[in-house]
Formats: sequence, structure tokens, C-alpha cells
Amino acid sequence: MFGGTGFVGRRVAHHLRGSGATVRIASRHPRRAEGDSLEQIAANAHDERSVEAAVAGADGVVNAISLYVEHGLDTFHSVHVEAAARIAKAARRAGTKRFVHLSGIGADVGSPSPYIRSRGEGEAAVQTAFPGAVIIRPAVMFAPDDAFLTTILRLLRSLPAYPMFGDAYEELLRTIARSAGLRPVLMRMPFAFWNAVAGLAEILPQPPLTRNQVELMQIDSMASENRPGFRTLGISPRSLEEELEAMLKPSKIQTQKTLTPGKG
Repeated sequence: MFGGTGFVGRRVAHHLRGSGATVRIASRHPRRAEGDSLEQIAANAHDERSVEAAVAGADGVVNAISLYVEHGLDTFHSVHVEAAARIAKAARRAGTKRFVHLSGIGADVGSPSPYIRSRGEGEAAVQTAFPGAVIIRPAVMFAPDDAFLTTILRLLRSLPAYPMFGDAYEELLRTIARSAGLRPVLMRMPFAFWNAVAGLAEILPQPPLTRNQVELMQIDSMASENRPGFRTLGISPRSLEEELEAMLKPSKIQTQKTLTPGKG
């Protein structure tokens, strides 16, 4: 598995281990192995020999590598297209039975956005290199350790007024605020403003917002009813409200302990 140390990759690896599979996580900075069913190996998706060594003997290969901000040689094209194709080709040559490629909702080879276009080109490259590859297009995903809900919650609690992407996400923001017991002032801001903010944020080591994310906000990213979804994959997703309750539960318990007077 490539990208197995990321937000999605960690969960995929955990699921595979739970099904009894032995998981080999290939990354440039491998961590210490956790048990006999999880193997961590050093591999560079930009190096063909390294990739071939990583997939050798694998029954299935998952590519969950993604990039939101370009850094030097790590460009959208080199990661989403070239590296994805390299991994798919190596998997096919190694006789791998199944190949799963994690792309993104809205991927489009005709998009003017370099990020969105590279996602679409990556899908095409993978399907050419490994006919029958499974392409998965997730939308925004959330969990207690994500960079989405946790960021929104922190900002809702700290900002006197919360800026919104045009008319987008108002229902989402109000749902999050209601779950956290907040009553924020929401301000609609033009996408030009967000592009400028994201451009400045990209200077940071781990930017909370990128221009490519802003571009994704401007397109329809609803799942198509004509495509197989959660039911086909046997997945029962948790609702936003359920996840928020799980995220907020520790802080609510701590608040109750603080407000409840001690005995004696």
C-alpha cells in the first residue's frame, strides 16, 4: 500500500489487517511496524526500482498517495499521474490480482485547474497501465483526527465571524455549530478573497487551506447516482452528526467535570 501513513491510508491499512490480510506499507519515511500483519518498508513512488521492490509478491496494491500543495519535484503531475502510472505498471508486471487507485471527486482531464486535471489524467493513466483497476473518488472525509471538521470547529470557536465560500457550506457550518453549542455569525465572502487567503496559507508548512481546495469548492462534487457507492463497497458511513458527537464528547465530559462541584 502506497500512502498508507496518511489520513485515509491508515484506515485502509487497519481495515485490511482486520480482515486477516498482511499489509505492506510503502513510504519514504516508514514507521515502526505494528505487529506481524503490518510491514513497513522504505519506497519512493518516483523511483521505478523502488516501486517494483515494494509490490513484489503482493496480491493487491492500493495507491492512496495524494498532494494538495506542490513542493519541488513533487508536483501534481508527477504524483497524481506519473507516480500513479508507475505503481500501476509495476503491479501489473508483478502479477498483482487487484489494483485500487484513490482519486478524488470532481477529477476531470478537461479542467483548467492543474490539481483537478491531474486527478483526471491520473485515473486515465492508471486504467491504461492496469486494465480493470478500481478507481475510487472520495469527497470530503471527516474523522476526529482530520484536517476538516477539527479546523472548522477551532475557527468557529475562536473567530467573532466565520467567512463562508459564497453560499456554499452554510448548512454544514450551522450543523457543526449547533452540535458544539455555538451561534456563529456567518459572512459570505467571494471566491477571489478565498484564493488570496489560500495563496498566503500555502506558504505555511501545513496550510489549512490551498487554492486547489478553493477550486474544488466551486464545482459540483455530489456523488453520481449512476456510479457504485457505499452499498457496493459494503460500507456503512457514519453521519456528520454522529461523528461530531464522538469528536465533541471528550470536551463535553471535561466541561461537565469542571462545572460539577466535588463532594465533601
